[in-house]
Amino acid sequence: MMNIQVEQLKTEVKRCSDGILTKEYRAMLDALDVCPLTQELVDYLCSMIVSKKHFWEIHFDHLRPLLLNPTAVQFDLKSFYEERFKRSRRLCMRMYFMRGYALYASEQETEMMCEQFERSLKKGHDYIDYTDIMSEYGMRYLVREYGYRCFQQAWQTAQEEYMKIHPYLRGHVTTNARLRYVKVLSDAESMRRHHLFLQYLQSRKKQ
Repeated sequence: MMNIQVEQLKTEVKRCSDGILTKEYRAMLDALDVCPLTQELVDYLCSMIVSKKHFWEIHFDHLRPLLLNPTAVQFDLKSFYEERFKRSRRLCMRMYFMRGYALYASEQETEMMCEQFERSLKKGHDYIDYTDIMSEYGMRYLVREYGYRCFQQAWQTAQEEYMKIHPYLRGHVTTNARLRYVKVLSDAESMRRHHLFLQYLQSRKKQ
């Protein structure tokens, strides 16, 4: 097991761009999924999650260890998750912040947040968000883990909204138990569907 120090992360992150992490830096983040976290490491991860310099995908890379590492719950992140939920624009990130919040909050507190999330679902969002939401480890994970009625209702709404997305854009990618993205379709099939979707858009313009 790698023993990661904050100074290592701070040194290596300087070699990363706003949207791309180096292989070495990713390896260190991967190690944080399982190695014991310290307050210093948690503070660093939180600072990267709120960074305005990086893309939301990079924020998620730093959020992942806090959601997966069993030692993370020792640190009081309830207010952090609540604040990030309010500020996040991406629907999938709101779901993950809600997942973190549920580790600390009561069912009643979680229900209030979940109701906000469900209202956001109904407003329509980027189809890419549904890669995470519809995953076995997205909303379904919350339903299985907690069994809260609010999660069940939000999952039902998510399914209804998902069906409004064009079929050619659905089901290309999902997430696994480690919240890593994995392909569902082959590259060839994925390209074929994207091509068909572009043809569909062009045909609509001609109408």
